[in-house]
Amino acid sequence: MRGLDDILRELSINGADVALRSIGWDKQSLKHIRLACRTTRNFVDVSTRTLRITLTPKTPPPSLHQRPALTRWPRVEELTITVEESPQSGSIATLLALPFLGAPATALSGITSLTLSAKGPNRSAFIPPPVFSQLATALPNLRTLNLLGLGDCFSSYTPLDLSLMYCGLAGLEALDYLLLPAAALLPGIEALAGSLERLHLTTGGSAEREQLTPACVASLQQLRKLTGLTCRGSVNVEPSPSTDAAIAARGGLVGLLAQPPPALQELDWTLTWPDLNDLADMKIAWGGAGRMARVTLSYIPLDRVAALAREALMPCQASGSSKPLLVLDNPALTHLSASDLEDLRALVELYNVRFLTPLTVAPSTDQNLLEEVLRVFGRVPQLAFAGFPAELHSITFQTGYPTAQPGGQTGPHALPLPSVMIVKALEAVAENQPESDSDAEVEEGEDNDEYGPLGPKQKPVLLVSGPAAAALSQQGRRVLRKWATELRPKAAALAAGAGQAEGGGSGVLLSGVQALPPAAALLVECGEAAVAAAAVAAALKGEGLNVVLLPRKAIDVDDDLYLPLDDSSAGNHLHFGLQQVMPAVWDEAAAAGVTLSQRLEWALAVQEMVEELPYISIS
Repeated sequence: MRGLDDILRELSINGADVALRSIGWDKQSLKHIRLACRTTRNFVDVSTRTLRITLTPKTPPPSLHQRPALTRWPRVEELTITVEESPQSGSIATLLALPFLGAPATALSGITSLTLSAKGPNRSAFIPPPVFSQLATALPNLRTLNLLGLGDCFSSYTPLDLSLMYCGLAGLEALDYLLLPAAALLPGIEALAGSLERLHLTTGGSAEREQLTPACVASLQQLRKLTGLTCRGSVNVEPSPSTDAAIAARGGLVGLLAQPPPALQELDWTLTWPDLNDLADMKIAWGGAGRMARVTLSYIPLDRVAALAREALMPCQASGSSKPLLVLDNPALTHLSASDLEDLRALVELYNVRFLTPLTVAPSTDQNLLEEVLRVFGRVPQLAFAGFPAELHSITFQTGYPTAQPGGQTGPHALPLPSVMIVKALEAVAENQPESDSDAEVEEGEDNDEYGPLGPKQKPVLLVSGPAAAALSQQGRRVLRKWATELRPKAAALAAGAGQAEGGGSGVLLSGVQALPPAAALLVECGEAAVAAAAVAAALKGEGLNVVLLPRKAIDVDDDLYLPLDDSSAGNHLHFGLQQVMPAVWDEAAAAGVTLSQRLEWALAVQEMVEELPYISIS
């Protein structure tokens, strides 16, 4: 009878690859499979294409022949070497070279990608430049070298050290992709001009060594085969005691755009501003004859677009030349100064501006500023007003000017009052009722964890109306909090009768209250306990209030982040309802001849009312 070892040995190379992908879909499963028996360990090792080696200075092998040899993994193509944290110093260079010592050329020739990293004190340990000559000798077919994980290991490098490092790397004739942790490592990189096609670079930190100085730009400009450059950091060099403003202006993005590397096709620059998220990004594509063809700015507010225009985009684009395309992806209007508006006007003269996505209008935006921005750009197809009710809750409107229908209304009377929109939103949310009261409870088999596959789970929400609810909705936050606090023990008593107690594994019963004064109603947000909605609803009905359980499907998910837009389920329901009714009212008003200015005034008024609606979180 043939066993597992016979079957594994009979597999073809392609069959072994398929089997390995099937059983080793994550690193942990492969680690466990290797421990099963010698046969499976040999099978995994022989078929592995990606290998991670962790070296610990505390427990080095007593002799070279006792260390794991790369001959165990003859088909490895991507290799990662990590030096673990250790109080010892001066050993990182030896450890990085250790896996390659004595290894046969056949085991090393297949490695095309190498990532080096260090942890703890080793991140600042000095690496002698000759180490890179040893790497070049050991890995003749290396195409990708990632040094990002070495952190500050190069912080004390002198120009001579850099020259020696690149002299060694120049021996890697196939090296076409290099990842560097600091811009200070660029001088001397021109030694790789014959092979390097892609470069990833971290720039723009507070330290001078992380800035793209004129010397760094000069080295980049000599990379004649470079087609792709990825950077992360600020766009310009900041003046310092050793770098005055005039010299700084010739470095950074301005210097790079003024004379890019001759073969450069795409620049991807992740912009780092302390008050913005990591999504701010700029992509620049070049066409023929080194001319800029397309600039894409993603998740960058208009005030920062104006700054980029002033500091980089306008100085490098000559007036009268062909206009590149400037694409704004997820732009936002928060605030703009008079000088920002002037910079945007000048930008439009030099670039063909297109909006890939709606322009997000932040809460409390001045209408005059918004209308001025629309005039500057000429055409902004869509506006997304944020703050309905949370910052990530937005409602999108078309800004076009439909032909007015004969006999249609004109003027502001075609638009309902903001208070009416709150009422219409609630009607839209409550339109599709749950099929039965069982929807108030968690379905059998569903867990009560706080987080589901899309992030925070959406809690049941009750629409509460009636004379008492109308009176409560007009009260301030203090009265609402007192009322909700007194309601909780009543709901807890009812839950206890159903076999559930508040707290412990079942979670809380009541988590928040959204007052809706215009609609004379409340949205009561239940907790995650299995019988929360039923218990809270029963307690509310006991006070003579009308209660309707809102359908849980009224949940909005952000298309980019794939997460519920807000932790407040009541806020998500309110946003859902407003999203159903406001765009339709806007479009009807536009068709009736209501001006864009009047529609903007109306949308901002509704936005302001929603922003002021009191929400009470019950901890």
